[in-house]
Amino acid sequence: MRYLLKLRLGRRLDSYLLRWLDAKQKFVYATLLTTLPYPVFTQWNVYNGRGGAETEIRSDKSGLKLHQRRKHSLNAQEAWIVLTDIAHNLLAWLCPWMLAGSAFEAFGPKRLVYDLLNIPGQLFFEDGRLTKVALWKTHPYADEMRLCLHNLLATFDLD
Repeated sequence: MRYLLKLRLGRRLDSYLLRWLDAKQKFVYATLLTTLPYPVFTQWNVYNGRGGAETEIRSDKSGLKLHQRRKHSLNAQEAWIVLTDIAHNLLAWLCPWMLAGSAFEAFGPKRLVYDLLNIPGQLFFEDGRLTKVALWKTHPYADEMRLCLHNLLATFDLD
């Protein structure tokens, strides 16, 4: 059971007081202040969705050690932001491109960086192209990672 009360606090600001019953049948209250011209429950769902984004940002900061890396120069800071965006996108794309269906599919950013992307090995190049990836056989994730690398190549028809 949801209730909605629209308040007029200002000319350009819509204020909403929401009330609903939680799983224990107790009332929960929330307020929503907005200037957007969308239906209130649409805005509420979008606002609730931001929690997932905040969790993802926090896990990125932890996995990529962003809290420990600060640059004092503006140019260096801007370059650092671009590099961290690239790193975030790489981690986000690894799951559908490479890790789907593997034991690593549920790994978070921190575990991907610390455990999976740190597997020792060697890269071989010929004429500027990567021709072989040799992972240490003794590493516990090496066999499964080899299958994941084949998945990545198959995703882009590079087998």
